[in-house]
Amino acid sequence: MSEYFELMGQGGPLIIPIFLASVIALAVFIERIIALRSDRVFPSNLAVTVLELVTQNNYDAALGLAQQHKNPLGALIQVCLQSRKKGRSAAKERMEEVGSVEVARLSRYVGTLSSIATVTPLLGLLGTVTGMIKVFKSVAAVSDPQIAELAGGIWEALLTTVAGLAVAIPAFLAYRYLEGRIDKTAETLQEYGLQLLEQVFPTAAETPTKGAAEGDK
Repeated sequence: MSEYFELMGQGGPLIIPIFLASVIALAVFIERIIALRSDRVFPSNLAVTVLELVTQNNYDAALGLAQQHKNPLGALIQVCLQSRKKGRSAAKERMEEVGSVEVARLSRYVGTLSSIATVTPLLGLLGTVTGMIKVFKSVAAVSDPQIAELAGGIWEALLTTVAGLAVAIPAFLAYRYLEGRIDKTAETLQEYGLQLLEQVFPTAAETPTKGAAEGDK
């Protein structure tokens, strides 16, 4: 490990922001992995119990149970049951609004990984270019430069590019993985929301529109 830090130390000052970016990326990934756990976002026991209570027309108990859970599923259930007297369309609209907010919260900090994946290779390239400038500047001042000195300066300058890519690639993979998890969670919430709507507002029990009612006369 000491050899690793010694090697990175030879890469120049831009190694420091690249290293800090790697720490931030790791922290964001771990925090989001914990936040996106299924038992935190979509507890299956809550989903099943609420559907059972709604089937029994026990809306108060279902609402009380949902209010005990501070998660996206609980928020979705609450807004559906609280909008029950306003009709299916109003409830669906409010559920879509709340769902969008909850999914946005799940995506919090994830964009940071994308930014790190984009910026760190550029920092690495910048470090390499500035390092190469220093190398050729020092070589130009010597009448008889040694190839070993030139090669040594070049490989040290290339260290920042390696470091930038070493951070950017995992950060991008982590970003895509979290995006996939969030998309899957959003789809699960949407499917459950539609299922809950069908239970709260059975199609057969919907009040016919004015035009439909007049057509039946």
